[in-house]
Parts: sequence; structure tokens; C-alpha cells
Amino acid sequence: MLVSGSYQNSDGYMKLASRINPSATVGPAAPKKARSFRAKLLWEPSDNLKVTAGYNYALVSDTLGGAQYTVKDHIPNPGPNVANNQYGFYTIAYNNDPFQLTIANEAQLKIEWDTPIGTLTSRTGGHWQYNRTSFDFDGGFTDSIFSD
Repeated sequence: MLVSGSYQNSDGYMKLASRINPSATVGPAAPKKARSFRAKLLWEPSDNLKVTAGYNYALVSDTLGGAQYTVKDHIPNPGPNVANNQYGFYTIAYNNDPFQLTIANEAQLKIEWDTPIGTLTSRTGGHWQYNRTSFDFDGGFTDSIFSD
């Protein structure tokens, strides 16, 4: 049996602007969470039969730069947000948490049967995936542009 996995958490490099004091920040604005797991199992019930089963899992919850906009020296705000020019570069503001979430599960099965005339191999697998995105494009604390 083979098993591997990974775990990652990051606050990112963007900061969230304070609603009370636009020149201050209140924490991370673009956190990232990633998890993965992989397992493979080999079973040999006889000398001429091998069964290999595998499973992969992945979770990525990321707030990419394309999902949010800084509001100074970057992409101009199309919405009516008066305080936007007070924020610094790499500082963003949003009402609705922007995120991109993907959860994927995969399963594989391989059966190998050695016969006198050759090896007969059967392979099958499946992939199931869940995606969710949410963007707050206006670059401020107004709800002028939002996508969910």
C-alpha cells in the first residue's frame, strides 16, 4: 500500500482594508487552503491475477488575484465607491468573500490477468468534482458589482 498527502495554509500577500479606517488593515484578504491525499493498494489473490485500486482527493480553496481587485494603482473601480483612493496597493475591500473552491475525488481500478496467450488488462476509473466561485468585483465595501 502506498499513501501520500499534502497540507498547505497561507494568509497570502493581500490585506483586507478596515471599514472604519481605510488606511489600516484588519487581516489577510486572500487566504489559501490546499489539501491532497493519494492511496494505492495492490492485491494479488493468485500468481496470475493482480488487482490495483487507487484513490485521489484534492481540495483547493483559494482567493486568486483575478477574483479580487486592489483599488489604487490597479484596476479602476467601476462602482460608486468614494473611499477607494484611500486604500494602498495590495490592500483590498469587499463585502462578500471572494473565493474559488474545488473539491475533487478520483477512483481507479486495474485488473491484470496473466493467461497462457497473454495478459488481459481492464482499467476503469471515475472523477467527481465540485466547484464554487464567488467574486466581489467593485473593489470596495459597496455591493455595486458581485458575482456568486
